[in-house]
Amino acid sequence: MTFPELREALLKISSQEVSAAVDYYLEAVVNKGRFDDLTALLNNYFGVPLKPAGAASTEEMNRIAGRYGGVRDQQILYAVKREKVNDIALVWPWARGERFTVKLIREAALFKK
Repeated sequence: MTFPELREALLKISSQEVSAAVDYYLEAVVNKGRFDDLTALLNNYFGVPLKPAGAASTEEMNRIAGRYGGVRDQQILYAVKREKVNDIALVWPWARGERFTVKLIREAALFKK
């Protein structure tokens, strides 16, 4: 699966597109009922999360996610280095747990992995 294919698949399961103005960034909202579809999609592309929900974040995780809002306790971080780019996904649960904001990002390689 390519990054554009991942982006399109995420749009198909999202309930609301928040921002998709550029090819390398997508912010969308996914309802709780599609969470399993979301995690299956992200696990297929990234592998297991770099930071699963409930795990403590490390300095490296904070460096990767910091410029996109960081990653806290119940949030999930996926990241993979691919040649000259880094692909990142952040999954943030809403307070009631009924929705999740997902940020999908492709950036120039800045982290080691």
